[in-house]
Amino acid sequence: MKSGAVTSVTNFSQRLTGGGNNGYDVTWPGKNINDKILINFRFTSYDLVKTTAMELVGGRDFNRQFTDSTSVLVNEALVKIMGMTKPVGSKIQWGNTDVTIIGVLKDYVMESPYQKAKPILIGMSDGSARFVIARLNPDQNVSTSVAAIDNIVKKLNPEYPVDRTFVDDSFEGKFANEKLLGTLSNWFGGFAVFISCLGLLGLALYMAEQRKKKSVSEKF
Repeated sequence: MKSGAVTSVTNFSQRLTGGGNNGYDVTWPGKNINDKILINFRFTSYDLVKTTAMELVGGRDFNRQFTDSTSVLVNEALVKIMGMTKPVGSKIQWGNTDVTIIGVLKDYVMESPYQKAKPILIGMSDGSARFVIARLNPDQNVSTSVAAIDNIVKKLNPEYPVDRTFVDDSFEGKFANEKLLGTLSNWFGGFAVFISCLGLLGLALYMAEQRKKKSVSEKF
């Protein structure tokens, strides 16, 4: 933040667009004890919404003015599963811990962009966060900002190379596979049409040959 390369920073336990970290140990009032519902969970720090531009549809983000060690954020998909009309302020159980929902996030693309959003629960824990998410300063050159970030990371962790990715590239990668599949489908579809045309051409030539033979036979 002091370098001016970024405008906000937060932590996350997974890559923002990645999967993993899920379980069945989330319960809420009215849940059938026999229901096995897989819930994704993440851990983060302050300024999650500000840094990632996630959209809050209710409640608030984690805030230093509050004691949020037992507070959680949930997404719309989880609210729908829980059947809650007023989720903010509701208490649910995560494992053996009672937690309070302080905010509801609008569903966002986490894994496949062509599947329904999966339910997710986000807790507050710096110690469990493995990734740093930073929002680049729009008033500064991207290359300059990235170079400044790399230098800072190298000073903090000199024994390892800097491992960074742009979220835009991660999202683009999800669509790249679909684009490749679409291209292959078009090619195979074209081949199928071409082979069908060859078959029709062969049938037409066969029928023409049969008519020709019939005409010659009738003359004799």
